[in-house]
Amino acid sequence: MIVRRFVFTLALLAAAFGIPAAFAQNSLPASVSNWTSTTAPIEATPANLNQIAGPATAALQEYGVQSAESRTYTQGKASFTATVYAFQDTAEAYGGYSFLRNPDMAPTDLTKHSSMSDGHALALTGNLVVEFTGKNLQSVRSEMEMLIVAASAHATWGVYPPLADRLPKDGMVRRTDRFILGPTALNTFLPLSSGDWLGLSVGTEVALARYRLRGHEATLVVADYPTPQLAVTQLAKLRKEFNVNGSNPGGSPIYETSDGTFVSMVIGAPTEESADNLLAQVHPEMIITWNVPVPNPNEPSMPAIVVGTIIGTGEICGISLLGGLVFAGIRLLTKRTWPGKVFDRTQNREVIQLSLTGKPINTKDLY
Repeated sequence: MIVRRFVFTLALLAAAFGIPAAFAQNSLPASVSNWTSTTAPIEATPANLNQIAGPATAALQEYGVQSAESRTYTQGKASFTATVYAFQDTAEAYGGYSFLRNPDMAPTDLTKHSSMSDGHALALTGNLVVEFTGKNLQSVRSEMEMLIVAASAHATWGVYPPLADRLPKDGMVRRTDRFILGPTALNTFLPLSSGDWLGLSVGTEVALARYRLRGHEATLVVADYPTPQLAVTQLAKLRKEFNVNGSNPGGSPIYETSDGTFVSMVIGAPTEESADNLLAQVHPEMIITWNVPVPNPNEPSMPAIVVGTIIGTGEICGISLLGGLVFAGIRLLTKRTWPGKVFDRTQNREVIQLSLTGKPINTKDLY
């Protein structure tokens, strides 16, 4: 019990001073079920992330990846690789998940946000993205679930970006929705221009997806700027560079609406009417929020808290009783061994007596 409380105290101190959980313990165990990893895990920081993420390194760095850990598990000749990407918060993790997900990966129930194909699987858990690669991953589904649980013990929790929920579901091409925080990811899925043409450097969040409009595919972009002034400034730049609502005749038309900090655009629509119908489904109403405690699924349940409180109270009472008995025993032993020399000395008594009964002090009494 004492050891468990000591470890728990260390964990609290680590959290208080901002020490990452992965510093104390690896997120991926050395073995899972009958699969083992015979080598040490590959660990990476943002500076050397390319040894794990490869071509996705630049985009994941934009999303704020903090660290990565990868391990290969084998059983006989079969093998699969598990990789855990840790981000600063859940919004960045959601963006990293949307970037790594491919359109051929069907939704699955590994976590609330998870998808899988035959050789590639992703699971979003808190601020972590767990990635699996290998052949016939469906055959190691239980092992993947156990690894996700092991990684989740090191996750932090929060709210996923609400901007992604503003994308209409009707007509969306499946699994083309993305959450964008940097120009690399933006130009990967929407190479309309080079560089930061949408103003992401000021803290803008972007959600986009492809839609089928009258037999054509168009892209809907919803951008949320930090302030209405930044939205107006960026929209003016877009109107100079592109044909936004007829601002530059001759270029490919972009249909746009704006409201406060939100700017919505449809790119590649066959007609203005179809674009307007899609834009009408976006509702960029303002939402007032405030900081509130986020429920942590790792916290104990209420019955466990009540039982723990009762047990802890009993332990405190037991320690107090034991301490009283020890003190009483030492006092009695001292009084019997050296009567009148340590306690109840005639010249300097430690007990003030009212003498209501006239009973003399007995040095062998316990008081």
